Amino acid sequence: MTYFKHPTGRISDGRLIPDFIAEFAKLPLIPLYLQPGDHKFSNGVNFASGGAGALAGTNQGLVLDLQTQLSNFKNTEKQLRQKLGASEVKALLSTAVYMFSIGTNDYMIPFTTNSTVFQSYSKKEYVKMVIGNITSVIQEIYSMGGRKFGLSKLLPLGCTPISRGLNIVRTGGSGCLEEVTVLAKLHNRALPKALKELKSQLKGYTYSVFDAYTVADALFNSPSKYGFEEVKKACCGSGPFRGSITCGQKVYQLCDNVSEYFFFDGIHPTEKANYQFAKLISPLQRSTHGNQITVLSIDGGGIRGTSTGGLVTAMLAAPNKQNHPLFSAKDINDFYLENSPKIFPHSKSSKHFERIEYCQRKARRYTVVPHIDKYCDPNFDINTQPTIFSSFNLKNDPSTDALLSDICIRTQLPNLSPAHYLKQRSISKVREFNLIDVVAVNNPTLVAISDQVSKAINREGPDSFCMNPMEYGRFLVLSLGTGTAKSEEKYDAEEAAKWGLLGWLTADNSTHW
Repeated sequence: MTYFKHPTGRISDGRLIPDFIAEFAKLPLIPLYLQPGDHKFSNGVNFASGGAGALAGTNQGLVLDLQTQLSNFKNTEKQLRQKLGASEVKALLSTAVYMFSIGTNDYMIPFTTNSTVFQSYSKKEYVKMVIGNITSVIQEIYSMGGRKFGLSKLLPLGCTPISRGLNIVRTGGSGCLEEVTVLAKLHNRALPKALKELKSQLKGYTYSVFDAYTVADALFNSPSKYGFEEVKKACCGSGPFRGSITCGQKVYQLCDNVSEYFFFDGIHPTEKANYQFAKLISPLQRSTHGNQITVLSIDGGGIRGTSTGGLVTAMLAAPNKQNHPLFSAKDINDFYLENSPKIFPHSKSSKHFERIEYCQRKARRYTVVPHIDKYCDPNFDINTQPTIFSSFNLKNDPSTDALLSDICIRTQLPNLSPAHYLKQRSISKVREFNLIDVVAVNNPTLVAISDQVSKAINREGPDSFCMNPMEYGRFLVLSLGTGTAKSEEKYDAEEAAKWGLLGWLTADNSTHW
């Protein structure tokens, strides 16, 4: 065991994807439903059963199938209601994320047993049954109050060690067993369609699909690029490619260095592989493309020349009591309409300290350690020039852990408020900031990519991100601007030469900066 040093029921040498996602969210490891002991389950619970499928007949009698797992979830909901009360449990269920990773065993069982299922059903009909059982359980959870669902496409199942071993037995070939991969591809095409159809039926239902197939396929084709040396053979097992799942039984072989392997046994990934998948699912990118890093860049003025991008970013970063976003994106528009006159009054007689107090009350005492993993907000220090408040810089310099309220205060132009002084203390040093609001950077997207994400990749290593810092083609950027020019007129050099400093700012009621 790489991590736990003792058996835990996990079919791997260490942590699984949900374990890492819990760590990223600063939660304790998610307990197993059947794990002995008194568990509160308020941070989550794992109902998974090794070898289980969406179909009741998959490894029947040896596992807890998907419907049984649903029954266990219902029992847990009843227990929580008794302990916490109905209203708190309702809120808990509506904000929880329900992760599904199922289907592999349904498609493997016809090839590992003497099943005659494909004499009764076509491949498409069989896939439809599997998908139907998954969506049926999603609907049941939705009826109980669940709203957020995360699912994963299947790996190239024909290229797992167990499938490669079967291919040797069946055909004498040592390559992938394409019949199984065909089923995985059919499943991966059908799943997003079924989930999209549910979205049109269920109000408030949201979902995300992780493309594990594409990520794994790229990794299998260039393993060294992602830090692996062996992607065909399992670390633990017996038979060809150690594909027979006999790990821990009487007869099995064990590799010398599990960190070199993608597969722990004939079909389950190692802790290292689970970590790479979890990083793609959770911390930086939220895209269903699986092998991209998503950057949200918010720029612009919007209200009397203020840096609305900084305010919106802070609102998305501030957590509530459950460590979820204090504001959703759709709430921000209403917040602006209601509160912008209080923060940015048109009266020049309004006191600067009233705006400070309002920002501090709304942002409370949240720091730049938000619920999102990577946060970046450029400011301008009159002494040290551009200053980047970010979660990345914080890891190297704790003295930059400023309050979000202080950052919000500085998202106003000098004509609205004077410079803002703050002092930050860390164990090793005290740091002073003298912030004014000028254009600290004119390309926040570039700052996010070059100064933040690329540095994180360099520090944590390409293995952690499944990419290199210069692979800019794998960045997915959404850049939002606020505010519009007051005039669409065109100007010529002769006219512009007469403007002077103020003219550049105000000529013909247009904004040029």
